[in-house]
Parts: sequence; C-alpha cells; structure tokens
Amino acid sequence: MDNHDFYLVKVKDEKILESMQTYTNLLQQNKNDDICVLDKVSISDDFLNVLENFLIFLPNNTPCNINKNSFGLNFYGITVLKNSEILYNIYYSLYNIFNTFEDEFYMLYINNTIKLINKKTYNNIENREFCEKIYKNDILNIFLKLKNFSLKLKEKSYYIIHLGI
Repeated sequence: MDNHDFYLVKVKDEKILESMQTYTNLLQQNKNDDICVLDKVSISDDFLNVLENFLIFLPNNTPCNINKNSFGLNFYGITVLKNSEILYNIYYSLYNIFNTFEDEFYMLYINNTIKLINKKTYNNIENREFCEKIYKNDILNIFLKLKNFSLKLKEKSYYIIHLGI
C-alpha cells in the first residue's frame, strides 16, 4: 500500500524549500544541516483519497516557487504547507468527526471508489474481500499529530512537507 508522508520540519532558510534535492534527501533520509525533520506521520493513499474533499481547502506553496499559492495536496509529488490556522481547523474538524465513529470501521472498495462503512453494514456484505478494517484510534492519532504539526507552523521557519506517492 502506498503512503503519503507528512514531515514537520524546521529550516534555516526557506529558500532550501525551492531545491528538489531537499525532497530527495527527505525521501532517502539523508542528513542535511539546513533542514531538521522533527517528526513524521504517514497516511495510506486509500484513506487520503477518502479525505480528498476536505483537503482541497489546504493552502499550500509549491516547492518550485515558495511564494506561489495554491490549494490542496499534490498526491503524486511535493506539497509545502505553512498556513497554521486553516490547517489546524481542518485537522481539528476531521479529528472531531472521526472521534464520533465506532472503534472499528471499514473502507469498502467498490466501482473504483472508496466508501467508509460501519460494522453493521460490513456484516451485511456478502463479499468482504474488498473491505479493509480501520481502527478509530489509529486515525485519531494521525489527526492529533497533524493538528500539533499545524500549531508549530505559527513559529517562523516551521513547515509541513507532504511527499505524495
């Protein structure tokens, strides 16, 4: 399963974010004195697709031009996130939504789409090979971490770097 990695980083100079070598170093886990990785969280590609409609509102900066504003995540490339208030509100809201879910729920893969279903619906499905069990606590921990990442963005030189699949 492919994952999207979100890194909380501190940089000495934001110009480093314009260099593709920075992202290659992150992928290869190479040391770089100009960028410090403070923490990392991964989200499966399938689950991120479920969240896509929420994430289109994320303001971002492309690595090629840190001043060029756009929205959403680059699912197949790099996204630099730096607006803490909007990020926090999105992850806080997602945390609260998923906190209302049962302890276990499922992703159902059908007709090239992914749907979230509860255990009762899962038990009524005849062919369960197209379902994947999800644990609420795992999802809540991801959102909690991303919420905390976004709070750090209030401080100068902190960014979240998303590396797509």
